[in-house]
Amino acid sequence: MNTVLIHYLKNQIAINDDWARRLVYPLLIGGKRVRSMLLYVIGKMLNCPYPAIEELCCCLELLHSYSLVHDDLPAMDNDCFRRGFPTAHKMFSEADAILIGDSLLTESFALLSSSHHIPPLPKIALIQALAKAAGAQELIMGQWLDISNGCADIESLISLHQKKTGALFGFALSAPAILLNNHLLIDKLKILGLKLGLAFQIQDDLLDVQYNPGLGKTAGKDLKLKKKTFFTLLGSELSQNMLDDLYKEIYQEVNLSFNNSSLLISLIQQLQERKF
Repeated sequence: MNTVLIHYLKNQIAINDDWARRLVYPLLIGGKRVRSMLLYVIGKMLNCPYPAIEELCCCLELLHSYSLVHDDLPAMDNDCFRRGFPTAHKMFSEADAILIGDSLLTESFALLSSSHHIPPLPKIALIQALAKAAGAQELIMGQWLDISNGCADIESLISLHQKKTGALFGFALSAPAILLNNHLLIDKLKILGLKLGLAFQIQDDLLDVQYNPGLGKTAGKDLKLKKKTFFTLLGSELSQNMLDDLYKEIYQEVNLSFNNSSLLISLIQQLQERKF
């Protein structure tokens, strides 16, 4: 996927070498690619055209990378490392990182809107769905709630992460159904994505206290900052119980909704067993 993303960025934009190096840096340092992998697997299960799914995966990775670059900024989470590498503002400058994030966000919609592999009506619906998931009521509001640290109870923390993490998971799972205009599956997959995103975040909170160096952000930082997390509000045992219950629901819903779910089940199992 890195090859496709970098090819797009370098061929669609008139950029010099210094700017190109900055623009592709967040993509080159890798990552788990969880959201795009989920989108790809659902697309394969629903027999979506591969070129369309590939472009949707790239759009999602561009947008997700933007969100990480901006999350790491000094005014936000103030992280020095991402995936074991210096964050964009540490590698270059804070101004560069802001512009890199702005560019990745804009280019995700430029790529989607210019696609020749997605028919016009599904394309409009996908643009709307991605904009909503990444917008002021979902991802961005979730980030604002996170940095304001205003979660007094578990219900508000769940709501926060359904926005900050769950919204893009919901788009990842529902995008292939939107592409096919399959209204029976769109809402069902979106809800499944919210649950999977929430499970992903609970795992992150538990892994954070284990000081795992493979985690995307600086391990142990949430505790040092006294942030409200599932671990700090519930403790390790209750958080793990909540996580186990979520995965039980996820597996049940997948088995009830799909006959050819082996690929998706395998990917979910990998997520459940991850240590970073």
